[in-house]
Amino acid sequence: MPIDYTRFPAELAARYRERGYWIDQPLTRALDAQTAARPNAVAVINGPRQLSYAEIAAQAARLADRLRERGLGPGDT
Repeated sequence: MPIDYTRFPAELAARYRERGYWIDQPLTRALDAQTAARPNAVAVINGPRQLSYAEIAAQAARLADRLRERGLGPGDT
């Protein structure tokens, strides 16, 4: 069953791009760059728990593997 979603208004999307908030790149590209440059740097803090870029990348890879095992692929929503 397709998922319905609401697109951002065009003028708001344009403003985000002008200000550099949106760079039309997947979030994984930013994670990959930070993981390569600073794998052990703290990326997320949630109370007492801290995760490095490498830990987040490993968790993301495990999630992607599980989704692929269930038949999801690039472009699926």
